[in-house]
Formats: sequence, structure tokens, C-alpha cells
Amino acid sequence: MREADAIVVLGCRVEDDGELSHAAARRAQGALELFEVGRAPTIVTSGGKRWGGAVEALAFAEQLIAWGVPRAAVYPELSSLTTAENAAYSVALVSRLVGRRPRIEVVTCAWHLPRALESFRRFDADVDGLGVEPPPPTALVSWARVVREAVSRRLDRVAHGRGGHAFDRYAPGHLGSVERGTSC
Repeated sequence: MREADAIVVLGCRVEDDGELSHAAARRAQGALELFEVGRAPTIVTSGGKRWGGAVEALAFAEQLIAWGVPRAAVYPELSSLTTAENAAYSVALVSRLVGRRPRIEVVTCAWHLPRALESFRRFDADVDGLGVEPPPPTALVSWARVVREAVSRRLDRVAHGRGGHAFDRYAPGHLGSVERGTSC
């Protein structure tokens, strides 16, 4: 397995108090395991959605730090609200850190991984992924995921096809590590 420049863990729902949901905890655990085996020297926690009083990227970052990841190795990306934006802003952040086309390991739920990898490739990242497995879903949940991913894939393609105008919220000021206090 080749080394990546960064592990990017995609955000998802967190509890109002900042505790990770079960899905979020599985994603964070996957990122931690990759970090611990030396897959990459940094972890980007991607996601600007607010859930009650908590921002998902910050909740992920704090949990990873609590599990022993050094603060200086964690970079929250706080602008994204969609998978396509996770890709756009995380690729920009990692590119800025390494000064070239980045090698990224994406961590998300297994059912979401194909669309996530497609999004990251659109933004010119050399990308691999780890899909963490959820508990066995019901037939209805499986069907809903298939429909959601199909619709979201089309929306991602439309957003990217507009020349990236959907990503105008991005600002270099959103790039920074937790330790340096510049994570917004």
C-alpha cells in the first residue's frame, strides 16, 4: 500500500452536543486506523454542516485528537456541505499543504465510497478509499441509499459541469490546523 499525503474523512451527522453518531464514529475509526499504520501523516476532517450546536468537521477532529492523533496532524475543512464540496475543498487544502497534485485516502461509508471517489477524481486527486461497513441494512434502507446515491451523483455532475461555480464559497482562510487555531 502506497503512502498518501492525507487521509480525508467525510463528515456525516453528529449529535447536537458534538458526540459522533454511529456512522460518524465508524468513519473516524477507519481514519484513525489508517493514520496509525502510517498511511498518511495528516487527517483532513471534511464537513461544514451544523448539527444543533456542533460542526461535523470539528466534532470529528476533536474525537480523533481524543483518540491520540496529534493536533498538528488534523486539518478541519469547514466549508463543504455536499460530497462534491468535500472533494473540491479537501483537494484544495491538501494541494496547498503538499504543493502538488495530492495523493488522498478517502474514508466514508462503503455504500457512499464510489460516488465520493468519483468526486475526488473530478478535482484531480490521486485517490484511493476505505469504505467502512455499516450494520446490515433493511431492504428499505438499502433501496433508499441506492436512490439517494443515484440522485446525488447526477447533482454532483451538474455542479462540477458548471465550471466549479458551485464551489465559490471556498476561501483559503478555511485552511488551517486545529493546533494553530486557524480552523475558522
